[in-house]
Amino acid sequence: MRATALLALCVTLVSGACQSENSAPRATPPPKRVTSQKPIAVPQDLLFNAKGELVESEDSVAGLKLPRGLRLLRRADRLAVYETSLPMEKIQRYFGPRLFTGEVEQQGQRVIYRAAIPKGVKGGVVKLDVRLYPAANGQHRVEIRKLRPMPQSPLPDPKVQALLKEQQKYMQ
Repeated sequence: MRATALLALCVTLVSGACQSENSAPRATPPPKRVTSQKPIAVPQDLLFNAKGELVESEDSVAGLKLPRGLRLLRRADRLAVYETSLPMEKIQRYFGPRLFTGEVEQQGQRVIYRAAIPKGVKGGVVKLDVRLYPAANGQHRVEIRKLRPMPQSPLPDPKVQALLKEQQKYMQ
């Protein structure tokens, strides 16, 4: 009987030791990365300065610095379209002082800066049409179109060219 009790004790100890090895903490696999289709929300304090004005981003179009909080929808040869949930008043207050133009159209919340030149740009200046307008679901659009430059000297009519050649004969 003593041998049976001793054997039972050994079996209990061995099974307990095996269980404690199996219940030891295991290395957990790293968490799976979850990718979201939604745009990442930027904290409001990174979009606005202490005065409540929009902050410039690193992105620009033809020398015009864009504000933070714009999401590119599409880009073509001379067109860039952005979307944002920023308030329209803030967007207008951002772009207005940065564009030099004599032609601004405003209808409600829709604003168009025509043939505008970004302030502070030197060298190869490109004129822009900048359109700010409401879009669906409380979003707003910023559309920037680069205008084609005017030719340095317009080509004269063929009749004018013939007259110029004739006049040059008499001047020699």
